[in-house]
Amino acid sequence: MGLIEINPVRQLGLALERPALRGLLWSVFALQFAFAELQTNFAVFTARRFGLGPAENAWLFAFVGLSAALMQGVVIRKAVKWYSGESLTRFGLAVAAVGFAGIAVVPAAVALLLPIALISIGNGMASPS
Repeated sequence: MGLIEINPVRQLGLALERPALRGLLWSVFALQFAFAELQTNFAVFTARRFGLGPAENAWLFAFVGLSAALMQGVVIRKAVKWYSGESLTRFGLAVAAVGFAGIAVVPAAVALLLPIALISIGNGMASPS
């Protein structure tokens, strides 16, 4: 196997040349970008909007991690037996989008749990699929 065959950039380029994968890959990239932005800006957002401090944000991030781990470790393992990776990815992207939209409209800090769960579940479903 030559170096060109194991070059991840080349492999990504080849995958992006496939029309069936292109949209899905860009969508997953957008999800990962949004999730990274959530992780870096969420504490600032919750501090300004709800007055949450580091301890409260730590609990919210622990909830994110637990939700994603359960999704990937339990649910996805069983779901791939019945559904295609593409359909799981599409559904996960839709669930995460609803969660991101939900964060913008929650009226109280406790209400963040639902959209955060949706984001974690969607990300946990779309990423490995």
